[in-house]
Amino acid sequence: MPKDFIFRYQQAVKAATAADLQRVAQTRLKPDQWRTLIVGDRVPCPTTNCQQRQHPA
Repeated sequence: MPKDFIFRYQQAVKAATAADLQRVAQTRLKPDQWRTLIVGDRVPCPTTNCQQRQHPA
């Protein structure tokens, strides 16, 4: 890696526009191929109506 890599990288990030990000997102991100993974402790619902339980953020 060149010695000035991090500086050049920071400059490139700063120069990126919303249009650049939109263009890359449209070509690289494919929502139809996404999967959802939910992780965390399983907390039992202490009430009879668990569908309306408020979970902390």
